[in-house]
Amino acid sequence: ERRLICTWRAVSYLHEGDFEAAFDEIQTRYDIAAETNDLGSMSADLNLMGGIHLRAGRADEAADNYRAQIEMLRSSDVTDEVKEAATRNQKYDLTRVALWKGDLETATELAGAYRDDVEIHNVRFEVQRTHELDAMIAIAEGDMETAIRHLERANQQNPEIWLLKARAYAAMGDTEGARLACEEIINFNQLSLNLAFVRNTARELLESL
Repeated sequence: ERRLICTWRAVSYLHEGDFEAAFDEIQTRYDIAAETNDLGSMSADLNLMGGIHLRAGRADEAADNYRAQIEMLRSSDVTDEVKEAATRNQKYDLTRVALWKGDLETATELAGAYRDDVEIHNVRFEVQRTHELDAMIAIAEGDMETAIRHLERANQQNPEIWLLKARAYAAMGDTEGARLACEEIINFNQLSLNLAFVRNTARELLESL
């Protein structure tokens, strides 16, 4: 319960655009887990830290968090299946890091490796993630039509997908499509960490259309 309080306080700060305060809340979450040496929970917190660092534009720090997450998980008592899944999904996280750094070559290579791993296990949300990465790469390459096709196969309950759609539609000159995608985010009626990362951006984009 103490950790959950920190989670939603962090989300509240993210809605305000206060990345430092949000990060401090996740650090407190981490410290609570450390009281009982709960390495599994601590590794999950490192992933959250990476997500906050990434959206704050600190890609190298995010990469450090993602790598530390896997190292800690390997020392934990979680099942081998959980460890394998986390290691597999680290490629997703590091692909996003590469994209934030503008390293399209590394992003493409990592996304391909992730796709190959996901095809073996065929977990639905991971398959959706492969389309998310392919869409982000397509956007970076200026191929908005391909991006939209992939985004339609990504997780429609993730507000970040709708922001990618809005940007792709805007780049294509489809103002109505961009407007509807922004409104989907602004009116999103679920508790969501990812919503906190994109709602203000969606408002700003909508105002600029």
